[in-house]
Amino acid sequence: MRATLVKWGWLFRRIEVEMPDGLHLVEYNGRGPGYEQVTVDGETFHDWHLWFVPRFEFKMGGWPSVVEVRVWPWLTVRSLVLRVNEQVVYVEGV
Repeated sequence: MRATLVKWGWLFRRIEVEMPDGLHLVEYNGRGPGYEQVTVDGETFHDWHLWFVPRFEFKMGGWPSVVEVRVWPWLTVRSLVLRVNEQVVYVEGV
């Protein structure tokens, strides 16, 4: 498995993940008014109305997956880690 950051913003990341079953697109978005969400291939898995939940669990290509995110007080991503089947496939800021 391999992951590549394809788009980023202050509270936004889009990551392409190459997996045995094909290419998947994971997005973290914390830019909404009072919420944050994680989507996989356009399907929303988490849509929280409490800002900055540090861990999001979901399935991607049948595999258990996790996004862990930390945010600075000035509202930018401090760190983001994507794990698929407990294997780190993308990391930034750690």
